[in-house]
Amino acid sequence: MKVLLFTVLMIICISQVIAQEVSLNGFVITHYGDSIKGMISFPPKISTPRQIKFRGENSYWKDFSPVDIKSFDLADGRKYESRITVVDVTPIATEDYHYRLDTTILMHDSIFVQVLVEGEISLYENIDSTKRHYFISRDTIFRELVFHQFMEHYLVGQPKLVARRKYVGQLKFYLQDCREIQQDIERAAYTINDLQPIIIAYNKCAGKGTTYILPLNKIKFYLGPVIGFSLAKISFKGTGSNDIEQADFSTSVNPVFGIKVNAEVNKLNSFSASAELFYQAYQTTASFSETISENYHSTSNFELDFAYLKGTLLLNYHLTKISPRIFFNTGISYGYAMRTFNEYVRTDVVLNQSYLLTETLFENFRHHEFGALVGAGAAFGRINAQAKYELSNGIASTENLRSPVNRLYLLVGYIF
Repeated sequence: MKVLLFTVLMIICISQVIAQEVSLNGFVITHYGDSIKGMISFPPKISTPRQIKFRGENSYWKDFSPVDIKSFDLADGRKYESRITVVDVTPIATEDYHYRLDTTILMHDSIFVQVLVEGEISLYENIDSTKRHYFISRDTIFRELVFHQFMEHYLVGQPKLVARRKYVGQLKFYLQDCREIQQDIERAAYTINDLQPIIIAYNKCAGKGTTYILPLNKIKFYLGPVIGFSLAKISFKGTGSNDIEQADFSTSVNPVFGIKVNAEVNKLNSFSASAELFYQAYQTTASFSETISENYHSTSNFELDFAYLKGTLLLNYHLTKISPRIFFNTGISYGYAMRTFNEYVRTDVVLNQSYLLTETLFENFRHHEFGALVGAGAAFGRINAQAKYELSNGIASTENLRSPVNRLYLLVGYIF
């Protein structure tokens, strides 16, 4: 229960960090064609920003809307342009289907659009609070590719959800001089994964080529070693045998080594997931003395020596997208005990006569350890360094005795 509560608290903390605005190096282009370098900031949402904050060198933050600038570029490769255009604002929420006919609602608006393809025909995307919009441009023409759905009612039977794929006819008209892609247009869904390849293929077909392509949201995997050390401290809480709950165990410092796999989406690069598999151990001792009577003294010595094959699953949030890439993470861990030495030695002194008892401390203990983690770090190119804190449930397997283990990991990794 404590590990679950710890995980929930860490997720809340990470979500608060994520809610902060993201700032990146970049530049804006004014309507006069001037390029100004600086920092660009906007909320890290999936939707396209309605406005940005910009701070030039030796300047202060300014708010820019689409009417204030011509375009802006970010250091991670993303490009945005300002457009005043007609936008399809037809609702798409399911609850709206029953209240509208087969119609499209249009309005003029000033928006930022993200460049997906730049060439003879260019493709753009705008994501608002309700849906995605895709636009194409050629010379002076700038048009939205229209797609909407509605509920069609019949005299008999249930209403049917109908999709109007108007964008298919638009693409066939604008790209009619390339016969090779007509079948792809007919099959195309209203997604970046289908529309972007069609525009790229057309530009190649037209012989003009493409000057810019936004990488698609494909997952990239990175593999590499991880090494470092851990500081572990176990404690016992509750009612146990041999007065173990009164013992103060020493902190164990041990090397850690293993491998790490990182999965990352290369479009936004704000989130990534990682999995680690490594060897981790701890050795610790404790002693407890008590005077039972004037002629009766007792000393208890405890020794634990455990080694684990441990795996972790982590969700990473990258606060910055250029080196050094600062990140925070949270996740869960699982460890299987490979080495399980535990010993209890009790020395009783009665009337100056010593009696020695040596036995196994735990006959039954937990082989499967579960925990929750939170951490932070930074990546410098292919090298990364991080610190992680872990709280796990330890080795005690009885209901009346708990054995939480607090660990601090200091790790360095390399990705290929």
